[in-house]
Amino acid sequence: MVRVKTFVDDDEFLTYSADGVMVATPTGSTGYNFSAGGPVVEATLPVMILTPVAPHFTIDRSIVVADDKVIRLVAQDKPAIIVADGQDIGSLDAGQFVEVRKSLRRFASSPRAASISRRASTRAFERVMLSLSCWSCTPTDWA
Repeated sequence: MVRVKTFVDDDEFLTYSADGVMVATPTGSTGYNFSAGGPVVEATLPVMILTPVAPHFTIDRSIVVADDKVIRLVAQDKPAIIVADGQDIGSLDAGQFVEVRKSLRRFASSPRAASISRRASTRAFERVMLSLSCWSCTPTDWA
């Protein structure tokens, strides 16, 4: 368990006692964020989601903030590990922090890749919503 003090821009939000705290994009909201109790967010919304992982107190809800905000996570009391897309990328000693913000760099892709991405994103969102509302359906019903 770690204690992580969170800030949105320079405003203190909460100090979580949890197994971790994640920051997700809308695209990532249907994976681990959703499994941790966070919301499913439509892929084109310009937001970030802050979700505690297995929190150890009653405030266990996610918050959704605009993607132009800076989220700062400060390790309290003891070291914490930084994980990005399932890979350990660093650690924080008590009192150190990591900031999460939208990249200013735009990533280019081919027109074909962009087209596939848009279609896949919409269908993925529809499949998630269908699976949430159709508990007796099988995966072939979602195709």
